Amino acid sequence: MTSEPLSILLGDDHLAAAAVAAEVAQGIPGLGAPHYLGEGQDFRVFAAGEHVLRFPKHAHAAAWLAREHALLGVLAARLDLAVPRHVECLAPGALPVPWVVALRIEGTPGHLVERPGDIPGLAESLGRALANLHRTPAADVAAVVAPAAGHDSWDPVAYRQTVRDDLEALGGSGDFAARLQALGLPAEHAARAGAFLAAAEAPCAPPPSALRLVHGDLDPEHLVVGRPPRPLVGILDWSDARFADPARDLAAVLSWGGADFLERALAAYDAPLDPEVRIRVPYLARCCAIDAFFSTVDDDPALHRCARRMLDNAFDPGHGAI
Repeated sequence: MTSEPLSILLGDDHLAAAAVAAEVAQGIPGLGAPHYLGEGQDFRVFAAGEHVLRFPKHAHAAAWLAREHALLGVLAARLDLAVPRHVECLAPGALPVPWVVALRIEGTPGHLVERPGDIPGLAESLGRALANLHRTPAADVAAVVAPAAGHDSWDPVAYRQTVRDDLEALGGSGDFAARLQALGLPAEHAARAGAFLAAAEAPCAPPPSALRLVHGDLDPEHLVVGRPPRPLVGILDWSDARFADPARDLAAVLSWGGADFLERALAAYDAPLDPEVRIRVPYLARCCAIDAFFSTVDDDPALHRCARRMLDNAFDPGHGAI
């Protein structure tokens, strides 16, 4: 993945990158002029009229595209909401990697919704969608996503250490609370999150009783919000879908909407859950919210504000263990 066009496409000059995107997509009918839309750790995305162009940023993401293409075909029939519909999944040609043209899902990105709980039916729609996803039989996606051997490891010490390591990589000095405050987190919030990172103890819970097909990266920007009677329009970016602990997706629900929002989602969630999920969910939510906060410091300001709200929800002292 080192060709000159790809280097430009993934570089910091968004106008030059959009020009390369237009060049490699010129043979596809019906596309508008591409313009930079956004990116995560795995993909860079351009809007092109009613379509989006999605380019992998590393070899792992490139390898996932063909599998994701097949998985979305299963999910589109299973979920009562939109998932990306690939118009083209292009093999390497003008670029040394595969890439995708998909129809754009219209709606408001979840990270721009400041109070998800105020939207009637949104929590319930998300709960039903996740239950449908988590009930997906392994046989339906066996050719795309292989179930992991054994259980998803429940290792809270390792999860927290990963967050510590990510924060350490940013540099700076002082304890965790001081570093978080230096990154712009208010003192009270920084103290709470810093104490969580510095703690030696971790909650004791067994691993999940069963692995489920999960989205695996249910960040707010991957949720597309509409208006009642269809408050949840779609879910984007399925590149991390795998068989794992359903608490991973539910933790994202907690950090996005808060404890009451999660309870409403769970009231509509009719897939089996083990009781210890209520221990695993808030812990995972806190790890993810801290990571989201400092990973968006130099990112889109709207994403960073959303990460602040996620921290508020994950560390709300009022919800206890949910």
